[in-house]
Amino acid sequence: MIRRFKKIVLYAVGVLVLAGLVLTVISPYKKHSNDYRTVEATIEISAPVDSVFDYMKHSAHASDWSSYVDHITPLNSPEYSDGEVGSERRIFVNADERGARWDERILAVERNHHRILSIYNIHEMTLSAEGLHTEQRYEKLGEGTSKLSLVLYFNEEHDGYWNQLWMHIASFKIKTIFEKNLKNIKREIESRGNE
Repeated sequence: MIRRFKKIVLYAVGVLVLAGLVLTVISPYKKHSNDYRTVEATIEISAPVDSVFDYMKHSAHASDWSSYVDHITPLNSPEYSDGEVGSERRIFVNADERGARWDERILAVERNHHRILSIYNIHEMTLSAEGLHTEQRYEKLGEGTSKLSLVLYFNEEHDGYWNQLWMHIASFKIKTIFEKNLKNIKREIESRGNE
């Protein structure tokens, strides 16, 4: 009886280890063009990079392009301009502002290159990890064409085992949301250029 129990436990542990290894290999959470793991999605947009950069700084535009978030409300304007270093905003998943929500603070901005945001104060979500950062990366591809990437990662202080494991699992959904959002952003920006 004890031998059988030990075999079952060893088998279960083996299955879990194997599942963890497979998950790590197929997960979208991996090293891309940097030294740390990220979830990333990218799209080309037929618009100048400065137009894309300026569009993305406005919190109000999120309700036009986000497939997951209903709206974003700036928290500390007018002392900090929306989309600039130091500005804070609250992200609401639902229109009635109940349920899932989180806050973001813009940590760094380099015009037409990137915008880095810290995610904190997470409420009513399965994710409650500290140290999440998101980044918007911009690249000029040519006259009137640019590339936008959405990136999510843990800062170095919070990239421990459990956060890494959670991110490997959640990265499939996150990447899908990023891809939908990027298609919507492309549609919104390109349609504005034709007005």
